[in-house]
Amino acid sequence: MPQTRSQAKAAAAAATAAEPPDVKTETPEPPTSQSGQLHAEASHDRKHSTIAQRSIALELWNQGLPTGDIALRSGLTRATFNALLRKARARGFQRGSKVLETYVEDAKRSGRPVIVTEDRGKEVIRTLTQNSTTRQFSLDQLSTALLKQYDWSASRMTLWRWLRKQGYSNVKLTTKPGLNAKQQLTRLRFAWERRDWSLEEWKKVIWSDETSVVLGSVRGKRRIWRLPSEAYHPHNIKARWKGRKEFMFWACFTYDHKGPAYAWGPETAAQKKKYDDEVKRWNQEQEPLLKTEWELVNGVRRIRLNKQIPGKKPAWRFTKKTGKWVRSSKGGIDAIGYRHEVLLPLYFPFLKGLPGSDWLAQEDNAAAHTSQRNKELWQERGFVCLTWPPNSPDLSPIEPAWYMLKRRTGSKKALFSRAQLVTRWHEEWKALPQEKLQRLVERMPGNIQWVLQLKGGNEYKEGSSPPEMTNQERGALYREIEALLAQPLPTKKGQREGSDWEDEVEEEDMFPN
Repeated sequence: MPQTRSQAKAAAAAATAAEPPDVKTETPEPPTSQSGQLHAEASHDRKHSTIAQRSIALELWNQGLPTGDIALRSGLTRATFNALLRKARARGFQRGSKVLETYVEDAKRSGRPVIVTEDRGKEVIRTLTQNSTTRQFSLDQLSTALLKQYDWSASRMTLWRWLRKQGYSNVKLTTKPGLNAKQQLTRLRFAWERRDWSLEEWKKVIWSDETSVVLGSVRGKRRIWRLPSEAYHPHNIKARWKGRKEFMFWACFTYDHKGPAYAWGPETAAQKKKYDDEVKRWNQEQEPLLKTEWELVNGVRRIRLNKQIPGKKPAWRFTKKTGKWVRSSKGGIDAIGYRHEVLLPLYFPFLKGLPGSDWLAQEDNAAAHTSQRNKELWQERGFVCLTWPPNSPDLSPIEPAWYMLKRRTGSKKALFSRAQLVTRWHEEWKALPQEKLQRLVERMPGNIQWVLQLKGGNEYKEGSSPPEMTNQERGALYREIEALLAQPLPTKKGQREGSDWEDEVEEEDMFPN
């Protein structure tokens, strides 16, 4: 029997009263079919369909499946699939044909036109790489140069992004020793004479050198985080000390043996007296011999002349030019200090204690090493020195060893006590793994090949592999080298030879004066 309106209201009121308080009834959602649920989920990815999804959808269409099943299996919406089918047909797709990538790839998007086109990119590179000056252009200077030469320009950010995309970076200049023609030819001869040396022969060389150590230096550029108002906070100040102090550190090693090390200190009064007395005694013994030799040479020269030389007859003066042993007034390492503090107590005993024979001692061309008195000392002791080309730290395995030590000793807190820093350097030299030193020696054959290919130059990265050459290319190079070495060493009056290379300490690596 149908309820009246009043009966229905009463029943609804009774049902409401029977419900627990503060509980809301929810109206159940209508059931959704599986295909409808998947279709709704797929709609979220409508704008992000992948090439794989599109390929699957076209393959399913090839098989004759209806659009609904294609949407279900591929995850695309119907609208997305229909749009895909239209674009694929426009690109040549037909039912039954193979699905190609061109049918499903993304279309080129519209947007801001490219400013640095392919042709303009060539102009950018041409402008930037003209010479050493253009290589240092700022982005503003580069933009101005492009406008002047090619009548177009781009913003700094556009040029920066394009150059970065091409692999260019704005970095510090690579530092290499300068080489004049004579030095370059000397390097070429050195490499040519050792072009066939194997690693076993380089293992028989004792490598030695000195490096400067600065007190208070920390390796690498230091950066901090601070607020603008914190510039003068004690944590954020780099102390500047009056009078930079430093010392020289010497060491040597072979492929299999690490040698002794020595840190030069200020010359004591006792050392100064000892060295001055020895120099004075040597000069007294040698002056008569040198004077006799000088008179003989000058007498023969005057006899050979047909004409009388105008002016006074030259008189003997015992100076450095005529062979006098003169100590430098500037301090530092001189020949006699090197002899008594390194050669006699350290270097020679290390050489004598090495197993086997046929060892070659290597030294660079620093004045203390090339002193005639020290050369004679090497000969007296029966040791053989390896004649070293000028300005050639790239060929010496001990040079990168200094870099390793400076990183190891400068990576911690800066030290301002000489004694502490000397101790740290000795400790780090002892702790430096022999395997690292061996890897430096193992680079020698490759470095020699680089010098040959560059005809004595040094424009290469030490330790890198030189370009491979065919037998024909190598033969042509060797013929060219032989022709170069057949020429006399270039000489030019007043030509600057340059002092032997010394490793540098950059301003950012030390507390400046």
